[in-house]
Amino acid sequence: MTDSYKISLYNYLKSLSTVDKQLLMQNLQISSTDYPAVVQAAHRLYWDNLWPAKLRITGDNGKMLLENTTYTGLGLVESVNSLNPRLVLDIGCGQNFYKHKIKNLVGIDIFGKDCDLQFDYFSSDYDVKADVILMLGVLEYGSSDEVQQKLHRIKQNCQATTQVFFRFNVSPKFMHDVMPGIDICYFMNKCLYLPEQWDQSIEQAGFQVIFSDWDTPGQRWHVMAKLQ
Repeated sequence: MTDSYKISLYNYLKSLSTVDKQLLMQNLQISSTDYPAVVQAAHRLYWDNLWPAKLRITGDNGKMLLENTTYTGLGLVESVNSLNPRLVLDIGCGQNFYKHKIKNLVGIDIFGKDCDLQFDYFSSDYDVKADVILMLGVLEYGSSDEVQQKLHRIKQNCQATTQVFFRFNVSPKFMHDVMPGIDICYFMNKCLYLPEQWDQSIEQAGFQVIFSDWDTPGQRWHVMAKLQ
């Protein structure tokens, strides 16, 4: 993460009163307000609790998300299956709701209970070559340097013909206050790039952007890429 983010979060945590520290620990279900503990707990709270709850509200474990996105919903299922892939890696698969829709898909996630493989992909040496890689709402977290590190990491699982599908949520809000007036986004260090910045970052990492467009108007950005 960038030094500026660490400094701002460190300073915020250091400035908390005893009462506010207790409130933060209670809300994140942790026993200290150390920087690593807060960041990891914020991610776990969102992906294990808040996101599944949102899917239950929308119905059928993300059915509305699948049906109301142009490229990374049911359109993605059709696009990927048409490639007859032998292996599809869904990195950061969450509730793994593409599992029984896309052929030969393996869902990887550090959080959640529905993934096929549960580990920290970006800290691993998992190097199986895939025909398709899905990165749907994964790269938004961390500094610009970390975005590049993650993009270079997935190249280990690419071969010359591998197609990578990205989805970026460019909306700045998760709409969940962990502390009064402070959105959980603050603790997760979400990288709020513009769509063109995501395209540039992908190409900077050695990929060729084949296609990019809004997946849902003004909220999610879709990119399809391959190795240069």
